[in-house]
Amino acid sequence: MKKSRLFSIISFIVLIAVSVLFAYYVYRSQLIPARILLLALILYIIVLCLLVLLVFRSQQSFLVVLGGVLCLLLCVVLLASTMYFNRAVNAAQSITTTKSEVSTVSVYMLSEKTDDSTVLSADLTYGILKEQDRANTDKVISKLEEDLGSTLITKTFDSTSGLINALLDQDVDAIIVNSAFLQLFNEVEGYENLASQLREIHKIQVVTEKEEKPEPTKKPSTAKPVQATAEPEKKDPFIVYISGIDTRGKEMIEKSRSDVNVLAVINPNTHQILLLTTPRDYYVTLQFDGYQSYIKDKLTHAGMYGVQVSMDTLGLLYDIDVNYYFRVNFTGFVDIVNALGGVTVDSEKEFWEYDSGKDYHFLEGPNQLSGEEALVFVRARSNIGDQQRGRNHMSFIKAVIDKATSSDMLLRFDDLVKSVEGSFETSMPYDLIRDLVKDQIETAPDWNIVSYNVTGDGASAQVYSMDIDVFVFLPNYRTVNTAKELIQQVLNGEVLTAPETTPDS
Repeated sequence: MKKSRLFSIISFIVLIAVSVLFAYYVYRSQLIPARILLLALILYIIVLCLLVLLVFRSQQSFLVVLGGVLCLLLCVVLLASTMYFNRAVNAAQSITTTKSEVSTVSVYMLSEKTDDSTVLSADLTYGILKEQDRANTDKVISKLEEDLGSTLITKTFDSTSGLINALLDQDVDAIIVNSAFLQLFNEVEGYENLASQLREIHKIQVVTEKEEKPEPTKKPSTAKPVQATAEPEKKDPFIVYISGIDTRGKEMIEKSRSDVNVLAVINPNTHQILLLTTPRDYYVTLQFDGYQSYIKDKLTHAGMYGVQVSMDTLGLLYDIDVNYYFRVNFTGFVDIVNALGGVTVDSEKEFWEYDSGKDYHFLEGPNQLSGEEALVFVRARSNIGDQQRGRNHMSFIKAVIDKATSSDMLLRFDDLVKSVEGSFETSMPYDLIRDLVKDQIETAPDWNIVSYNVTGDGASAQVYSMDIDVFVFLPNYRTVNTAKELIQQVLNGEVLTAPETTPDS
């Protein structure tokens, strides 16, 4: 009896210690609403009182041992829960604390004049761009001059196409250029074999620290004020730029083209969400920080200059302040969808898509998709066009929101947290994410999600990043103005009733 009680008393003391540790991590996360915490605390006190009766008051050896075993089992549950809370907080904080971006700047030479043993030399003439990505190019030149112990001979060019042609025509021995710029020419007539014609003989990753921007001043609204309610606290609506970048692997801070460009306008008070998609080839004015820009380019190219340029460019187009970004690459996309257990996406059209040596068939209506299938679904455009591609983006995002806010996610919590780590990044502060999670747990609101996509007309125009004429979408400003109106409706607390799709013209 004495040994049994000693075992149970030690188990109870360990339980108290684990309970304190668990309480600390729950408090640190601040994810659980106060009302639920109070109810859980009352129930836990009742359980502790029952354990005290079994461990300290029972005169039967069996009940004493039972009390000790229950204490240990509860310890295991609390430790596992502590680990989950800790991982959730760490994952959320890790994706909201990215302070830098990376550009990969490479040295290229002609394949026919190089082999695997080719090395850099100060005797070569290096072609560089006069303006585009010049800050990163200068950093690379300084690094190369330091490594080679000599000043490099450089020749500047006004455009990426001029730089490439100079190397192909052997006017320079090598070129120093952001590798993302060369990728733009893969599908351009006359440059189809560029990848086989050039050899990358050296590359340097240039890290750029992101500048902390102050919260934007809210623009005055001419809309009627929203009627006051009994809610104790109002939360500011906000706009998130959702970007799917054209890279793979776990490198999330790489500057790259954005294949997905969606603005999520969110009002946490009225539970309204507007998903606004802008075609990747939209012909827009790039908005560079520090000066008024009249540079025209495709929206997708803005991502090569940094996520802030994409946000500011969309802000200029729709006359808004884009508050935060959420960025995911192809690898992270697949991981997250698989961690969700797949998603059910409603497709407006039936279509086939060939990708990576495999045929994919998507039905009109609901489609249960894995991560790999979902990636093909959102990237498809060869058989459906850019307008439908944008609608597919929004159908997918709605499916993710529905799945992520379902009770089924509690069973996949650990897998989801693992997939988050290194899979995407966001500038949304942890406090905002925490408040949204708490609200979802406490009230389980039904979000009204409305989709809209702006349209345009196909044309050929010169773009800044390439300095040649390529296919673009000229904006249909009737749809752009409609998008502006919808955005203001959400920000002003109105209920959205707009159609989920827009015509192709």
